[in-house]
Order: sequence, then C-alpha cells, then structure tokens
Amino acid sequence: MLWICGCEERSKKIDNPRDYPRPPERILCPSCGDVTSTVYKKSYGRFWFCFIPCCCKTSASDPYLACINCGQHINPITMNACKNCGLTTTFKSNNCPSCGQPKDRL
Repeated sequence: MLWICGCEERSKKIDNPRDYPRPPERILCPSCGDVTSTVYKKSYGRFWFCFIPCCCKTSASDPYLACINCGQHINPITMNACKNCGLTTTFKSNNCPSCGQPKDRL
C-alpha cells in the first residue's frame, strides 16, 4: 500500500496589522524590478495526507511586506524614500532611480 503525505506553505494577504506602519504605495521591488505597491501577507504551513489537506495549520509566519506584482517578500528594515517623487527602495543609494533626486531615510 502506498501512503502519500507532505507539507505545503501558502501565503495569504491580510489587513494592515496593528502597530505596523502602512505599506509603501510606490516601491521599486528588488525581485521583479517593477514600481508597484506592497501588501502585508502571512505564510501558513499545512500538512496533507493522500492529497487531502488536513484542517490544522502547522505553522504561521509573522506578517511581512510583499510585492503586489510578484508576491516576493520585501525587507522593510532598509527602506529609503525619495523627497521628490515618493518612490521607496530597499537598497542604499544617494539618488532616486526614478527621478534622480537625493533620498531621505524613512
């Protein structure tokens, strides 16, 4: 007899968590390179048995920022915003990649 079981991780969009800052509306995603907005997501682990998901969640992550376009995790620790156009980036640079003006740290 063959028994098939496994674990799977999925992410789900959530509302802005309490005591978290609002997600940036214009950000240059480091994964896909698009200027897009972000949302908060949570990842959940599930156990499945014979291709049937079990009702219990095995794990849950803390809320994190994710790109709306590609869904990849965005590190909020080093966000920099442009004074001129408001574009936020996650990398250090002296000038905005969109308009060329100096940036301020958030």
